[in-house]
Amino acid sequence: MWDNKHKWIFLHPKKCAGSSIEIVLREKFRNSICEPDNSQHWSIKHIITHLDKPLNDYFIFTCARNPWDRMVSLYYHMVTHDNYTKNFKEFIRERGHYHFRYEQMPLKFYFDNCDINFVVKHESFDTDFKQLMSLLNIQDYAIPHFAHNTNRPSKDYRSYYDKDDIDFIAYQFSWDIEHFNYRF
Repeated sequence: MWDNKHKWIFLHPKKCAGSSIEIVLREKFRNSICEPDNSQHWSIKHIITHLDKPLNDYFIFTCARNPWDRMVSLYYHMVTHDNYTKNFKEFIRERGHYHFRYEQMPLKFYFDNCDINFVVKHESFDTDFKQLMSLLNIQDYAIPHFAHNTNRPSKDYRSYYDKDDIDFIAYQFSWDIEHFNYRF
């Protein structure tokens, strides 16, 4: 999603609270926002072909989430909405390899080495969201918390992992972990 008039780009990786951000962006920029069909999770490589100005003229922001938590969230999303039937360990092994599914790409896939001006972290959503709204000069908004209703039994992602799984995700998402300072 982007806005050529106000010169911003929102990169929305899956399962990082981006739907909540999009709710406000759609409301506040409804007359100038660009959002082609099936573009919700486009990478910068896709978006750049639609811009009116050079990339460095845009304020680029995104959202991020601890990759261990993100994979648990994605797993329960798949179980609830796509009737996925394998257990979590099979899921991360089958779908955890970053080439296998677009949804499980490390965050660097979305950015492709472009400079990100601001990151809303899932773990500090309310604080980061308020700061983003200030940066975009948006006032008079409610902080949305869009829920995908996945019936996740435990909110603590740590309870889903053993040592091998922790290491597997650490390897697959090493860029995310390093750049956003995530720890298991």
